[in-house]
Amino acid sequence: MENPLTSAPKIAFFEGTKACKQAYSKLLDSSTEILEFATHEDLVEKFGKQCIDDFIKELSRRHIIISSICHETPFYLYLKPFYKKQFRRTKFIPQKKGQMYSCIALYEDKLLMMNLGSDPFGILIENAAIVETMKTIHDLAWNSKSLA
Repeated sequence: MENPLTSAPKIAFFEGTKACKQAYSKLLDSSTEILEFATHEDLVEKFGKQCIDDFIKELSRRHIIISSICHETPFYLYLKPFYKKQFRRTKFIPQKKGQMYSCIALYEDKLLMMNLGSDPFGILIENAAIVETMKTIHDLAWNSKSLA
């Protein structure tokens, strides 16, 4: 069976906190729902709480829906009262099921992976086939009975 979505990928690399912040801001241009495997504490730590609050407000202003799979952390508990207003849906992974140290965001035909550890970097891949595969993985996880 031939893959109808096959095309050469476009790949961009982002090194350092400032470049990762620019890569993350590209999510604001999304014309589709954003699906993510998230760990936002690192975003708050590296980009600043005000930056992330402004980012969330802008997502809401643009009516961009975001569906996050993440751990239940103080950051998400802080956001919980605003989920509906922020067009945010969230499911939580129990800590015992595994850890997430990086953020993966899927939108349009793009996959953004970021790790903001001691050497922050991001990779943006534009390829419909890869994104469709990752969306399927997100959907399987989203519909799993092991998420709360």
